[in-house]
Parts: sequence; structure tokens; C-alpha cells
Amino acid sequence: MIQVTRLDNSVMTVNVALIQSFLETPDTVITFVSKEKIMVKEPAEEISKRILEYQRSIYRDSLYANGLGTQSLQKMAA
Repeated sequence: MIQVTRLDNSVMTVNVALIQSFLETPDTVITFVSKEKIMVKEPAEEISKRILEYQRSIYRDSLYANGLGTQSLQKMAA
């Protein structure tokens, strides 16, 4: 989940698994798999960074939950 800021300055938490696409026109429009759309203040590049950061944290947490610690991560990076 990531947080985004709607144009009225309200903060909304979005499930990244339900995002179909996003487009900067100049405000960023997020389209969900349900075809619902919202406009947010964050630029598309920032949305991309937040999604990537969230997905990395999920992957990292799953490695630790399965008993794969830092050593396994270092081996994978090599």
C-alpha cells in the first residue's frame, strides 16, 4: 500500500496490486483495474518510486519470514 495526495489535499492509501496504470497529464491520473480513476498531486515518477519501495519491502519481509537473512540477500546480490 502507498499513500497519495488527492487534489483536495486529502491523503489516500492505495493498494498497488489494484493499479492498472498511471499517467501524468499534467496531474497524475491513477487508473485501477476496476476502471475507477483518481487524480493525485504526486508526479508519476514519485508514484513509481513508492510502488517500487513498497514491493521491495514486501519481498524483503518475505525473505526474513522464511528464514533467509542478510547473508542470503548478499548472495543473491552477488
